[in-house]
Amino acid sequence: MNRFLVAFLFAFIVGTSPVAAQTIDGGAYFSPITDNVQPLIHGSLFSKSYLEKKGRGTARSRNLPRDAGRATTAGSIPVRFDPAISREVRDEYIASIERSSGTRAARSLGRYYASNDVHALLRKAVSPYGLRIDDFGDVTTAYFAVMWMTANDAPLPGVDEVSGLRMQTHAALADRGRVPDDAVRRQRVAESLMYQTVTLIRVRETAQAAGNRDFLAQLADSAQDAMARQGVDLRDLALTDAGFRPR
Repeated sequence: MNRFLVAFLFAFIVGTSPVAAQTIDGGAYFSPITDNVQPLIHGSLFSKSYLEKKGRGTARSRNLPRDAGRATTAGSIPVRFDPAISREVRDEYIASIERSSGTRAARSLGRYYASNDVHALLRKAVSPYGLRIDDFGDVTTAYFAVMWMTANDAPLPGVDEVSGLRMQTHAALADRGRVPDDAVRRQRVAESLMYQTVTLIRVRETAQAAGNRDFLAQLADSAQDAMARQGVDLRDLALTDAGFRPR
């Protein structure tokens, strides 16, 4: 892949100059799973064996509307945002980028998120689907939807598909006891997922706008490999109105 084009895309996203960004490796575009998120994802909520055990997906609940665009609080898992904790999570996220992708990438993303609120960015992305950023299950749903879409190089999912995934995710979190009881830890995990989700959305959209198919293929492989290490084969899953199902 052309390294200058990679550098240009990074510059477009985070506001650095193309000259300064030329040394940034393509791996800087992919957001790693941070340490506090790994226990949530590992052994995964959506491994093939788990989905098959649950009868190829979670049935649609009668208590939730079919149209995810209609807001609902049924089965909500609330998250409270302490500004001090939010700053710590942002710093931890940028530090994880530095460990995986180097100082230049970390500083660039740090400047970007210093002037762009991750909450507002994610809210704009998920509100058409009826998801809430102050709901732990909804944030996790957004993360899995974006990872699946990226790994499969798929278009935006429909409202029904995201609604089905939301119900499946909430049920799986409850079934596997993966929701942090402590409010601070719940906030930390939720906001870590937010940063990873928003970064991936923006990188993917920028590459699509530039018509960079080679980079999108690399990004797809990165998403697939990251989740495969956590026990999930995203390319072996279909996203349906009942959530994920084995293909």
